[in-house]
Amino acid sequence: MAYCLIADVQAYFKNTTFTSGSSVTDTEINTWIDQYSEYIDSRIGDVYVTPITGTKALKIVKIICAKFVAGEADEVLREGKAIIDPKAKESRDLKKEAEDMLNMIRDEDIVLSDAVVQSSSNLTSYNKKNNIEPVFEKEMEF
Repeated sequence: MAYCLIADVQAYFKNTTFTSGSSVTDTEINTWIDQYSEYIDSRIGDVYVTPITGTKALKIVKIICAKFVAGEADEVLREGKAIIDPKAKESRDLKKEAEDMLNMIRDEDIVLSDAVVQSSSNLTSYNKKNNIEPVFEKEMEF
């Protein structure tokens, strides 16, 4: 299930359109949308039933997908400008923003309120959530 549309990705670009003749084509955008939609499912599938179907949850997942795809397009467009303008490399990092959002969903810092929760995710670990490593002593006698 595609979580965003070309129009959602297009919103991140003011003077760029994605067509069959542009440096980033509409076909590439659609391919990335499909790929990142699957990636999103694989990253949050242990917390939520995928594909995500809740109306509110889809709004958040759409933002994540659009950021990933816009980040891919940014990289392609930046490569062409980097030769002409050295400052072109200094720009937004939408893919990192999207990845951070996914991590927050997996860590349950962002809750997809109307998404269906996986039954196994009801068990939480205090140690895991707080990054506590187990410590074992050597030569323990029982």
